[in-house]
Amino acid sequence: MINIVEQRVTNVLSNLKNRQYQQKFLTKNTAFSRPTKQKMSFEEMTLFFLMNTGKSLSIELLNFFNQLPNTRQTITKQAFSKQRQHLNSELFEDLNKKYIQTIYTDRQTLFHGRLLIAVDGSTAEIPNVDELIKHYGAAKASSTSAQNARAGLYGFYDPLNHLLLHLSVEKYQKNETKVFLENLSVIKEHWGNKPLCFIFDRGYISLELLFELERQGVDYLFRVSSSCYKAELLGASSNDEEIELLVTKARLKNVVDEELQREYLARGTKRERLVKVELESGEVEYLITNISDSEVSYGEMRAFYYQRWEIERVFNLLKNRLHVEDICARTVVGVEQEVLASVFLGNIIEDIVVDVNKGLAQKERNKYEYFVNVNLLCGCVKNYFLLIYGVDGLDEVVRLFHYRRLVVFLRRTVVARCVGRRNSRVVRVSRNKYKTNFRNSF
Repeated sequence: MINIVEQRVTNVLSNLKNRQYQQKFLTKNTAFSRPTKQKMSFEEMTLFFLMNTGKSLSIELLNFFNQLPNTRQTITKQAFSKQRQHLNSELFEDLNKKYIQTIYTDRQTLFHGRLLIAVDGSTAEIPNVDELIKHYGAAKASSTSAQNARAGLYGFYDPLNHLLLHLSVEKYQKNETKVFLENLSVIKEHWGNKPLCFIFDRGYISLELLFELERQGVDYLFRVSSSCYKAELLGASSNDEEIELLVTKARLKNVVDEELQREYLARGTKRERLVKVELESGEVEYLITNISDSEVSYGEMRAFYYQRWEIERVFNLLKNRLHVEDICARTVVGVEQEVLASVFLGNIIEDIVVDVNKGLAQKERNKYEYFVNVNLLCGCVKNYFLLIYGVDGLDEVVRLFHYRRLVVFLRRTVVARCVGRRNSRVVRVSRNKYKTNFRNSF
């Protein structure tokens, strides 16, 4: 019996053989059109990005061609770098979208009938070359220090189904609200068949965004700093009530459309639901939402907002397990190819985790819960991607054998976590390049 994850992946990757599909993502129509003369086929180029483990490019190419079922010689890194410029990075975003759609067909967990989407951004280290600094920007510790190329990664993550729906690669320190509004239409187009609810951290809240989300007809939940809308927060007399946010010109300074600004000012106030949640530490968190207490009770609000932290975990997966910042490209196209390929691979990893975790035996009255070791899983999938998910030239029985062996290995190397245990956060600064308690999986 074919495993459901392997079937999903191979079905999505089978699109790579279709010439009409290929042409959607080529920078020129004649690219990858001569099978006997080209260095790498369209399909091979795509698979290479998904199994790149961060070694030198020449060694990666050698390892890739050694796993192919034919006897072709490897190509030079110069030939590869030239050919990759004909591949549009949107290919990996489209493969990711198709993969998510297949998962949602089989399983989709909603929150009170809504698709939850956690929103957040992160900074990524990229190669320190002039082209990338000019396009993405750079960070400087001081006016006299050297500049270091950086890019912004802005994610839209479904925490209940463990899927990164969309990742936007943007300029360093670009306004987060602006990035969200630019990508909102993409999210609604692809995933808006169910009501949407966005969860934001405290850096996003603004009257401009509250009004825009109201106009777009989507639900939201914001964490709010105690210094933001201070008068309204302090004026609240209970832990769960409706408040009126005063609309002023200063609070609408980012609304460029003068007609919209006048419309908002004419309303005078903006009604929102304010919820105060006390944490175990005694600290009080302020949450603002447009979802009524009849739909989501006060008792559910803490767990509701906690779903936002899942996007922090997925950034950890991308940066520390899949090493998305270990980029060999020196061009904008190359950076986006490698980042978006990691997003697609990350969703495959998450899908395997869900699948394998379901099959792990949990002993009753045991103080431990058992989970897949994600670090090992990332290394295994990267190193054996072609053997498990290769589309052409590999026997189906062989692929299934390798996948089953991977699952057996993962079940033998599970991670145990103590049920209900809470540890205080300890921040350690290590100067060691090679750490004994964490070894890279590739």
